[in-house]
Amino acid sequence: MAAPIFPYAEVPAAMTVLDHIRAHSDWDEAAARFAGRFEPDLRLDIKVPAEAIRREVARAYRDLGWHRWRSTPGGSYSGLAITHNPERGAAERGNGLLGHERYRDCDTQDYFAVDRQMDTQYRVRGDYLDTLGFRRLNDFSAYPALAHLLRGFGRPISRSRIASLFGVSETSRPDVGWHLDEAPTTLLRLNICIEADSDYALEYREGPAIQLAPGDALVINTDVEHRVTVRHPSISTRTHLVIGVLPWLDYDADRDAWSFNDCYGRIHPYDMVREGLIHAAV
Repeated sequence: MAAPIFPYAEVPAAMTVLDHIRAHSDWDEAAARFAGRFEPDLRLDIKVPAEAIRREVARAYRDLGWHRWRSTPGGSYSGLAITHNPERGAAERGNGLLGHERYRDCDTQDYFAVDRQMDTQYRVRGDYLDTLGFRRLNDFSAYPALAHLLRGFGRPISRSRIASLFGVSETSRPDVGWHLDEAPTTLLRLNICIEADSDYALEYREGPAIQLAPGDALVINTDVEHRVTVRHPSISTRTHLVIGVLPWLDYDADRDAWSFNDCYGRIHPYDMVREGLIHAAV
């Protein structure tokens, strides 16, 4: 039997790409077999030229646009999309992954309650919640250190951005910011630290705060409640590359279609990290 192919053009308008794949495969059963692992200190062992990329990010913000997070008032959280969904048009190429305007009126508690699993009415093709739809890399060829790092990934990159948080933010309250994202079998998230200091940390609901230094590349356990915490206001900046890769899917840009790879249903994404299947430098 031929391996299934999932072209974007065949995804119904009322479904996300992932939900379409789930409806036509044993995806849910495969993912359920790998659920439950918690490895908060799993790192990608690559050499990140953090200072060179920091300078390139500053130029990219100037050249391509520096965008405020659209879901909340204020501008302490901002950045630039690394990937885009071509269906959403050129106007959203740089800011399409910087939140969504429909959440601006949510108060803080409600905003963090509306995650990608709960906000079911917007799980449609081409929406902000259509994770696999953000499948095309923006052009970073003018920024060689960043481009080289991105080319090293051995898996397709999806739903990724450059994210900066400025130290003028309020100190994080204990009850604010906790959230879930996609399971690592759907999107394996890597936070690559470009600029940060002790003002910031990654926290899981259960476990100690994790401090990242420039050059660190940490796998985020996105199916466990987590948040970025601001320990105290300052004039420092936290800039990370938030890279999402598809561990179990191949993507053919010419056909604009996805298919299962050899790891699908067999290897946990965390083990793929250890086996050097995520980035060529490992």
